[in-house]
Amino acid sequence: MLQELYIENLAVIEKACIGFGPAFHVFTGETGAGKSILIHGIQAVLGQRVSKDWVRTGCDKALVTALFTDLSDEVTDLLADMAIDCAERQVTLTREIRADGGSIGRINGRTASVSALREIGLMLISIHGQHDNQILLAPEHHLEVLDEFGGDPNYLEAYQKSFRQLQSIARELGKLKKEEAYRKQRSALLQKQIDEIGALNPKEGEEDALENALIQAENSERIIAGLGGAAGILAAEEGVADQLEGAMRLISDIEDGTRTPKNS
Repeated sequence: MLQELYIENLAVIEKACIGFGPAFHVFTGETGAGKSILIHGIQAVLGQRVSKDWVRTGCDKALVTALFTDLSDEVTDLLADMAIDCAERQVTLTREIRADGGSIGRINGRTASVSALREIGLMLISIHGQHDNQILLAPEHHLEVLDEFGGDPNYLEAYQKSFRQLQSIARELGKLKKEEAYRKQRSALLQKQIDEIGALNPKEGEEDALENALIQAENSERIIAGLGGAAGILAAEEGVADQLEGAMRLISDIEDGTRTPKNS
């Protein structure tokens, strides 16, 4: 809990020390009274960005100190990791803003980096601006808001685990469906081929007879072509020896390329 806020030379505030209790607090005042300066001061000790323009005119630096009490175990553990003692479960954050543009952070009087202030500050205070509710209009943040509203992260983790299992099962089911569709398609194709073969009503030995007929037709074509070529060579006006040699070569090719029918 923020128990006390001390501000010195910040904008129009020369010095101010504000104490807070466990009740609800409201800052009121006209425009320019300095309400936003208090918020800037709190943001400064929380490690947020600061500006040298925040330093009061004519001063070398501005100083903001905040005392937090009744720290949670999460905060005390973080401070312990930083080797910062908080035996009374309280911590003091300080931010010094210089007019030359620099700044110095301190935790319980020890110099600390701005990132360290910011890391601790995220656990101590949540600051909401007047437009923070605009996040509700962004669809990409809806799940995040809903998960935070649930409160218990274990529910989200359990859901994510179940969803991943569901995705895995869905992929396996899709694979099985594809395999089943392929088997049905393959079965239909084989059945069609069986039906076509059955429609032909083949007789025993008919396949060999058809193959022999094909072989004979191929042999006849080869023989006709070879003999026609040999006759053409013999009819040419060349030497008799060359004619005979060429004709014998074609006839020999006919013999070499001729297939023998089955069962012959």
